[in-house]
Amino acid sequence: MAVSTPKKALLGAPPAKKPVAAEALVSVAKTHGVSPVKQFGHQLKRMYGPKKSKLRSIEYYEYQLYRPELTAAERLEFIGNDSNLVLNQSLSNNRGRINGAIIEQKALFSALMDGLGLAMTKMQAVVSHGPAFGDMRTLRTAEDVAAFLRDDARYPVFGKPVEGSKSVGSALFQSHDPETGLITFGNGQTHDAAALAKEIFDDYPEGYLLQDAVTQHGDMRALAGDAVGSVRMVTVHDATGAHVLYTLWKIPSPAAMSDNFWQDGSMLAHIDANAGKVTQCRRGVGLNAEDIETHPVSAQPIVGFKLPHWEAARKLVMDTHSVFPDLGVIGWDVGISADGPVIIEGNLNPFHTLYQIATGRGVNNPEFVAVFDQIRAHQANQLKVQAAAQKAYLERHTKT
Repeated sequence: MAVSTPKKALLGAPPAKKPVAAEALVSVAKTHGVSPVKQFGHQLKRMYGPKKSKLRSIEYYEYQLYRPELTAAERLEFIGNDSNLVLNQSLSNNRGRINGAIIEQKALFSALMDGLGLAMTKMQAVVSHGPAFGDMRTLRTAEDVAAFLRDDARYPVFGKPVEGSKSVGSALFQSHDPETGLITFGNGQTHDAAALAKEIFDDYPEGYLLQDAVTQHGDMRALAGDAVGSVRMVTVHDATGAHVLYTLWKIPSPAAMSDNFWQDGSMLAHIDANAGKVTQCRRGVGLNAEDIETHPVSAQPIVGFKLPHWEAARKLVMDTHSVFPDLGVIGWDVGISADGPVIIEGNLNPFHTLYQIATGRGVNNPEFVAVFDQIRAHQANQLKVQAAAQKAYLERHTKT
């Protein structure tokens, strides 16, 4: 007798990407006039090319590198998930990566931000199988989690794992009904609080965060709905300080609780990093990609929309990056509320692939490469300065 697996309440991992089907080659040949042989030629150059620019076959189609208007040089500007890490690591020195590791220790980073007076989502509690977090509320059993959700949580609450990516395990807990013991999620579904608490505790032994949920600015809600669409702001740091490299608005699918792009119906909008206005918006990838001018539900224009509190958001991420000058690049997810911007989290390996999907342009374009070269030169100089300082220190303290 087969035993059914209970349905999980929290967001699961995205489905595995399917291999490129023959239909894709035929479709590209028909719609773009690029023969299958030429498509294979494009792919082989990238699959077996330099490590810094390798692409998988499926990524060739996701980024629409078959487009006949692209030159050979422009195709080489695109990177894949593997070469994305190579790029990001080349922009930060080892000291920076060590010091910056606290950014991905989400509970500790929240405490650091609070101490520095930099706006970040407030932590209500941490589910932990191991570390303690001082005065921060720490929940050590499933019963602790259930009691917190029942008695002490300030709803709405946003929950997410300490480790992980792609919004796996995340959820918006909108409210709790004390009579039924049910928690209403942001998508309208309800789940038993005790069962949810057990799932959180059992499935995420590395820890789970329970934070104040960001209430999105009214102008953004009117356009895109209640689910928070965070703004991905990628900052870089060179000899002159921190700067904003590019910005994207991750617009959630109308039925989603988070803004991860892999969920059906989610959109990516490119924002002019200086003006704060949307320049273009896309939904889907590859052969399913389409440009979106207006929101499919609200019918309000997306292109041309000016995001509120833009200068404050720019200042927040640059001020925060300045705390970690040895890191050449950081990706920030920023929520924008009526009161202003707040950092939701930082990422030491931001996926520049999102930029490529949103713009149809490779991240190794001439403008960005010039910036990357400046960062690498600055990082190399910093290592020399640090080595000289360490040598001088040792000489002072080893004299007899």
